[in-house]
Amino acid sequence: MKQVRKTKASIGRRAFLGGVAIGAGAAGVAAVVSAAASEPAGAGKSAPPPTGYRETDHVLRFYESASF
Repeated sequence: MKQVRKTKASIGRRAFLGGVAIGAGAAGVAAVVSAAASEPAGAGKSAPPPTGYRETDHVLRFYESASF
């Protein structure tokens, strides 16, 4: 069985990639926290305009005619 020696280069590469992953995660958390902190307390409480499916008069008439 062949043994693989860990060289300084392979250990350095692993440490670098681990540091990049941790740094990216920390940057993501910091961005979310700063965005939440910068928004005033009551700013997001207004109701957005309705989008998507709406039961209008012609839709209700269809439901009545189709016996839904």
